Amino acid sequence: MNSKNLKFLALSAVIIPFSFSKLPSGKTLTLTVRVTNDLGFERKEIIGIPVSKLKGLSQKALRIKSAETGEILRTQWIDYNKDGKADEFLFQADISAKSTSRYTLFSDADAQEPQSSSVAYSRFVPERSDDYTWENDRVAFRTYGPKGQKEALEKVQGSTISSGIDLWFKRTGKSVINEWYAGHVKTPFYYHTDHGEGYDAYHVGDSRGTGGTGVWKNDSLYISQNYTAYNTIAAGPLRTVFELTYAPYGPYKTSEVKRITLDVGSNFSKFDISLKSEKPLKDYTVGVTMHDKKGEYKIKKRKDG
Repeated sequence: MNSKNLKFLALSAVIIPFSFSKLPSGKTLTLTVRVTNDLGFERKEIIGIPVSKLKGLSQKALRIKSAETGEILRTQWIDYNKDGKADEFLFQADISAKSTSRYTLFSDADAQEPQSSSVAYSRFVPERSDDYTWENDRVAFRTYGPKGQKEALEKVQGSTISSGIDLWFKRTGKSVINEWYAGHVKTPFYYHTDHGEGYDAYHVGDSRGTGGTGVWKNDSLYISQNYTAYNTIAAGPLRTVFELTYAPYGPYKTSEVKRITLDVGSNFSKFDISLKSEKPLKDYTVGVTMHDKKGEYKIKKRKDG
């Protein structure tokens, strides 16, 4: 059995470095976080702090604020391995070009975090076969599950056999998944019509959509069918994380587990893909479908031909 781990992100992001300093404040321990942006433009990024860096601070009462303005920020804890213990503390940093922003971590259970309708969110959607859908304040995506595949084989209208990634266009920063699927229950394919907040205008079919994967052999593309299992790790509100499992496919009997992450403020999902195959894989591919051959692309030839 051969194994590989791949990562891809449509936007290449430089990891923003951060540093800590502990400052005593009476009997209360505080922690100062410095986040540096080395690039020439402003950035809003979700910053993750490992729990191991937060010793001495109460998780239940932990808050973070801007050291410059005193504004309290939204936060999120993530338990990546689902063992009931938090692994990482998240907050959104706002850093001007070529500068450093400072934030203060402190314990105060009475300090209220701000509320916002702009969230990262994902869920399994049983009311539309078994889509799995994810979104943030900018964009939404979905893909398809085993019930949808079964219905497609039975020629049920609107069902899909595809491991491609569907794209929903949004013109609102609020969450739309629940509202649009509720509309679908009353009016089938409600989300294909723009009701003022955006719509599903992108046709996936059996294409790769916006980030589907596959294996090349002898000029033929082999692709998986619908996901067979899902695992929601974090629903949001700053970061949503989930995994999709795909059954073996193609001449190499390739199986996949895709861990997909989407942060608030990002246009792109991050894919961490674990592959297993009976034979070594030579060419593994990621695809983006451009309908009607619209758009621009470049092919970079390998030096070895």
